[in-house]
Amino acid sequence: MLRRREYLPFPALSRLHVGYAEIGYHRSVKFQQTSSSRFAPWLIALAAMLWGSDLLLRARVVSAGWSASHIVLAEHLILTAIFIVPLWLGHRQLAVLTKRQWAALVFVGVGGSALGTWLYTTAFTLDFSRALTVVLLQKTQPVFALLLAASVLKERRSPLFWGWCIMALLGAALLVVGDKDFGPHLLSRIRMEQALLAIGASALWGAATVVGRPLSVLLPPSLLSGARFALALPVLALLALFAVPPPIAARTPEIGGLLILVALVPGLLGMNLYYRGLRGTTASVATLAELCYPLTSLLIGVAVLHTPMTGGQWAGLVLLLTAVLALGRSPELVVTEENTHDLSPAIS
Repeated sequence: MLRRREYLPFPALSRLHVGYAEIGYHRSVKFQQTSSSRFAPWLIALAAMLWGSDLLLRARVVSAGWSASHIVLAEHLILTAIFIVPLWLGHRQLAVLTKRQWAALVFVGVGGSALGTWLYTTAFTLDFSRALTVVLLQKTQPVFALLLAASVLKERRSPLFWGWCIMALLGAALLVVGDKDFGPHLLSRIRMEQALLAIGASALWGAATVVGRPLSVLLPPSLLSGARFALALPVLALLALFAVPPPIAARTPEIGGLLILVALVPGLLGMNLYYRGLRGTTASVATLAELCYPLTSLLIGVAVLHTPMTGGQWAGLVLLLTAVLALGRSPELVVTEENTHDLSPAIS
């Protein structure tokens, strides 16, 4: 059993096997109270806020006549081109992954990146007037992630964790429900296909958080992000074949610039921050930090559109940020017995 770095002659490979020794073979792992673990939830929260910024950009592309399939495909093509160098430099690290780790990586790319993003974008394109309801349904993601983290990664949570969990979920719900445009009429009029698409995306993203957690320790963020985007391309290309192509009038430099912006900010920057944070915390804490997703639209509304926040939204903001702060300062709230060698019986 490998325990020390000097047993391995290749530095690039030693980091992988040290990860196996430190995580795959120890029965129980507690995150130490380090600066990286304290800031890890905030990195994920910031990444989630960056992801939230792409809704406004995607809305403009959709209004120009682009389908969800072509938007997500174009975004992933740009991102794969950006990460081509890390992918080439890291191909030896990918080559030593086990079959189960490759299965996990493929699931993150195909399930989390391709299908999850496509489902969520499609839900919005069906009817943008019900966007707030779709965002609210996306808040079911922690339910899937917490259940899977317990069964797959064997994460055990203290009673105090569940208190912060309830606070974070309540805060995230208030951010959406507290919007002045939100009302019971939106829930009563939401189309069934929209609800199913949003919940399906939440389930895939929650599962991708859990399955991607061990991989984030083994692979550098840039390599893991690049592999995620590249593996999504075949599925997205297939979906695009069955979608209506964007009209010629919509293939303008302005639309191209918006797609590049979507790829750079939520994609490049957001995903790098996400995986840097994920390697320093547990999947249970990470999925709660991702609830900061709707904060971006609120900040844009206040700073740019001069739209005041309601009292309910202010309360939700305080609850959510307090919970994320508490989870970052107390990493011992979750103890994991994850096995990096045997990622999950569910993906074997």
